[in-house]
Amino acid sequence: MTDISQEEWHFRCYGASQDAMKALKPFVGKSSQDWSMLVMSILSDAQELLERDRANEARQLMNRAKWVISREWMGFKEEESEDVHG
Repeated sequence: MTDISQEEWHFRCYGASQDAMKALKPFVGKSSQDWSMLVMSILSDAQELLERDRANEARQLMNRAKWVISREWMGFKEEESEDVHG
């Protein structure tokens, strides 16, 4: 497998840049319930994409939901540390 930049990896995995993912935080709110609603909304969008045979985009949305869960409930902050892919 060829080496890819962290930015390219992020786009392949999430369909969005790292900065775009982090930019969600100020718009969501501080409560866990707000983050839960975001995750449910993202997963609903993924389901809709699956119905439309857009599996790769659905996969990216599911990864976005996992990204939120891992940061807001599990304390995982990999992307906020040094470049881990390059």
